[in-house]
Amino acid sequence: MLVARRRFDEFRRAAERLAEEGAPRGFRFELTGPWPAYNFAREENTEGGKGEEGERGKG
Repeated sequence: MLVARRRFDEFRRAAERLAEEGAPRGFRFELTGPWPAYNFAREENTEGGKGEEGERGKG
């Protein structure tokens, strides 16, 4: 989840509340980060073939 720096403290408090409320039900929350940005979308080339992601591992 991406959170603006100015709202991080608010987010952290909400995560702590969820952890406290969920613990008796067996839920566990772990807040980690910051992590580098990651793109979950694959790029397709303009010719309709596989993009860069699809070419990895060939060799």
